Amino acid sequence: MEKNRKRLILLAACLFIITLLVIRTNTSLFLPSKQPFIFTLNEQDIISLTLTGEQKKQTVVKDKTKWTIKKDGQIYNADLEKVQALIKTLNGITKETIVSKNINKHIELGIGIQSIVIKTQDKNDTIYVGKEHTGDICYAKLNDEDEVFLGNGLANISLDEDFRDLKTHLLKNESQIKSISINSDEGDVLLVKKKSDWMIGDKKALINPVTYFLDNLKNLTASDIIGSSGNALDSLPILTIRIVESKQEYMIQFYQYKEGVSIIQSSKGTSGYYLIPDVYVSSLQKQEADFFE
Repeated sequence: MEKNRKRLILLAACLFIITLLVIRTNTSLFLPSKQPFIFTLNEQDIISLTLTGEQKKQTVVKDKTKWTIKKDGQIYNADLEKVQALIKTLNGITKETIVSKNINKHIELGIGIQSIVIKTQDKNDTIYVGKEHTGDICYAKLNDEDEVFLGNGLANISLDEDFRDLKTHLLKNESQIKSISINSDEGDVLLVKKKSDWMIGDKKALINPVTYFLDNLKNLTASDIIGSSGNALDSLPILTIRIVESKQEYMIQFYQYKEGVSIIQSSKGTSGYYLIPDVYVSSLQKQEADFFE
């Protein structure tokens, strides 16, 4: 009796192990196969990305170690974060969910206007971006194929967005700053760095308002870049910021360009003229009292 019980237990254990091995070996028979990604793009292999939106067309070109974009005959640096986000999105797209194979439905699904042309060393591919489906998903089509599928993440990419680098990059290394002077109609302020403290005269400024000011200056982003300033520089600047670093000194001057917009001329060698919304300029116009409250 005892021997039979042991045999039954051993047989059950063997059957259990065999069942597990069969399930593990044949998992693909029970689960739907996942479609491979359409693209496996490496940034260094891409020659250009041509983006066609509803309102504009722009081509981002790989120039050795950086990305550039041409507008109105002028070459600008492209926004690296936007380019890398686009490449990451493209690499995450699969054709897992086919919506339609009917070419007559392309217009209904928004296919035919917006597109991304990816040019690499080996080939060119075009992905057509249609209407939004749900969340960050858009209808999409690849090259000359009739199939329309759901493209994950494509709704997060605005093809009409300016892919130029609109950051002013006026402040790069805070640790090298010795002093900052701020001159405007609000008054004149001189911030002097002494060890880890910022001083105005013999008074120590509060760290939070100084940090807030430096962050605003470091993250200052233009709404546009233009090649000519017109007559804007003929007037007096509405704001002048002088920055003294360990090995250099430079000045940033803001002029009124038109209502609601100022223009920057910087002695730090900026390319073109940055148009800055006045709401950003006002965040830099400070009085001494602003650094003590």
